[in-house]
Amino acid sequence: MPAPVDSPFAAPSRWRSLLVCLALALAVYLPAALGAELLDFDDNFFFGPDNPEFRAGLLAVLDPRRPIANAWLPVAHASLWLDFAAHGTAPFWPHLHALVLHAAAGFVLARLLLRLGASSLVAHAAAALFVVHPALAESVAWVSGRKDVLSGLFTFWALHRTVRFARAPSATAALALAVLAALAMYSKATAVVLPPLAALVCAAIGGARARWWAVAVLAAVVAPIAWHHQLVAAAEGTMTAAGAVGERVAQVPGAFLHYVATALWPQRLNVLYPEVATLERFRAAAAPGVAALAAAAVAAVAAWRAPRWRLAGLGVLAFAVALAPFNTAFPASSIAAADRYLYLAAPWLALAFATAVARLCGRCAGAALVAAVAVAAFAAGGRARAFADDETLWRASLAVDDANAVAHLNLVYDRMQRGPAGIDEVREHLEKATAAARYPIHEVRARQLLVRIALAEADYARAATEAS
Repeated sequence: MPAPVDSPFAAPSRWRSLLVCLALALAVYLPAALGAELLDFDDNFFFGPDNPEFRAGLLAVLDPRRPIANAWLPVAHASLWLDFAAHGTAPFWPHLHALVLHAAAGFVLARLLLRLGASSLVAHAAAALFVVHPALAESVAWVSGRKDVLSGLFTFWALHRTVRFARAPSATAALALAVLAALAMYSKATAVVLPPLAALVCAAIGGARARWWAVAVLAAVVAPIAWHHQLVAAAEGTMTAAGAVGERVAQVPGAFLHYVATALWPQRLNVLYPEVATLERFRAAAAPGVAALAAAAVAAVAAWRAPRWRLAGLGVLAFAVALAPFNTAFPASSIAAADRYLYLAAPWLALAFATAVARLCGRCAGAALVAAVAVAAFAAGGRARAFADDETLWRASLAVDDANAVAHLNLVYDRMQRGPAGIDEVREHLEKATAAARYPIHEVRARQLLVRIALAEADYARAATEAS
């Protein structure tokens, strides 16, 4: 007989689990999708004339000799190509496709957590929080984020099959694991965390030693694909210069603290965190970051040792593991921080949160978790609308951090493409871009446009000053 706290979601069927996740995804993302455009921020590359592979056909998209956007991600890119082939550049359908895939990822997550022994309330609350988490709106509402959604879907599915393998090992089950791992890795390389996540899952559920073969199978698939991604990145020239080791190590605790804060309190989200300033902020937050890491480690170990709290410990540990590729040190990240990097991590912290609420709140747990989902859904709906079009996106970015040269420049380019723009407004954004620029190329681009404005106004002295 289930415990009283399970009553809001007692013995849900698979269909009910799927419908809950789909209803939440539609409620959050459909209103924004109805009027959304494709963004001139990678979306145009996939659906526009800049992508010869899409226009050449599916075989070109799948050709390993033809990387797209400096990466070979045949699963993610084929998914986007299907949207392009079926609907051309119409923006609604790829947005709808993304929210349906996100709902499917939430559904698989719920089934995974149930197999791990979570109560119905905890499993479905964690999955619901994942579906409506505001920070994950970037991966769903931005069409180019398809790789995150697909990687998450196949990663959760592989972990679900890991539990099944652990209870009934077989060659067929091993083959299923291998296929899912390959699909996850060729959706996005950040699925490289799949083997250690599977190891945590196997440790949590216990059982026969044969269950560890699941981890071995996943590692045997993930390792060579990860190496392939490295070779493609090296050939494309996208490998990041490492920089000073001391600086990179000092960034790690601050990066962890940033993602913990963003996952627990997703405010001031930004599609493009200013890279240099963000890394400086991470180094400045080294002490509180170390404290956060220590607190997480102590909490995880204490929870793991108590059987009734073990899922909370698993959640905290898996959250940290899923963030490993984004530590900014090893590997050195080409992007300082991004909300989409939480896609594989946020569900685990949601599991820890839901487990803690269920244990601490007793009969009030259901109401407390429903309230948390409602608040997150409201915030996620607002965040999704920020991706409606380029102007909205970059104005939302500047509302969070006005000292962002790239956001100012992108807003200017968008205003110029849409038609006549107010000279005073354009000049103001360009002046702010020059003041905020941390890279010479951004200042050069801003000053080139300021020269054009000055020449158009016959202000030759100003033009000379900007050109110098």
